[in-house]
Amino acid sequence: MSEYVNNKHNDWEDHLQAVAFAYNTAQHSTTGELPFYLMYGRDPVFPNEKILHPDPSNDTALDPHEWKHHLTTTIQQAWKDAADHTKIAQGRYNRGANFGAQPVDVKPGDLVVMKNFKSKKVIALVSSQTELSCFLSIDH
Repeated sequence: MSEYVNNKHNDWEDHLQAVAFAYNTAQHSTTGELPFYLMYGRDPVFPNEKILHPDPSNDTALDPHEWKHHLTTTIQQAWKDAADHTKIAQGRYNRGANFGAQPVDVKPGDLVVMKNFKSKKVIALVSSQTELSCFLSIDH
């Protein structure tokens, strides 16, 4: 969007609809699918497609109950596939982010030093297993 706004950056809302449309009709690497498809259970139909192929789709030949079942099934399968793709992508991102990281053996009762960007360093005593993943910030 930064390519389209003016130098004062005060007209960004004029481009928001086009950017949202582009985002929703582009395949996402994480889910492997278009957000439009995940929302509506069908691919978007662009104006140029209507001009080139003015005949309506065969999907409308179904009766309303069959169409509803077809659409529900399609969306559920798309969501399942997107969730599977997302898990694979998360694993890929985690491997990249954790590459070269060394495991740390911290147990309840161990004295730890953690960085607190508001008040420099904080020394805390780990008292339970839950605190290994979630520390309370103590400001002095």
